[in-house]
Amino acid sequence: MKLVKEAWLINLKSHFLSRNFFLYLIIGSFAVSVDTATFYILYKLTKQVATNFISYFLGTITSFTLNRKFNFKVFDKSHLRFLSFIIVNTSGSIISTTLIWVGITIFNTSPLFAKLFTLPLILAYQYTLNKLITFKRYQ
Repeated sequence: MKLVKEAWLINLKSHFLSRNFFLYLIIGSFAVSVDTATFYILYKLTKQVATNFISYFLGTITSFTLNRKFNFKVFDKSHLRFLSFIIVNTSGSIISTTLIWVGITIFNTSPLFAKLFTLPLILAYQYTLNKLITFKRYQ
């Protein structure tokens, strides 16, 4: 049992200490910057909070494109991979929002603490699903 536990921990470490994970972080940070800058500019022009949908989608497209080309280097089945990426990111957003709501309403934490608490959980969730499903190499 101890050997299985150690093997699982080693596998977990290699999963989150890999080149792919660090590139995923860098690309994700850039995509968030695209999202934020786009939101800021569009909001200044329109005064509409709904511009978040446009900016979030542009950030998602940026993240998908850069991860596909530079990180995971898979170029087949682009439409299916993009759909998978959208599903993973949308489900992550729903889970994150739910956890934030639980943190604020049930555990009475500050909204910022609840948000910061969800970030590493959702990062791990989305990275794992995108690596194993969205960007899986097919033989």
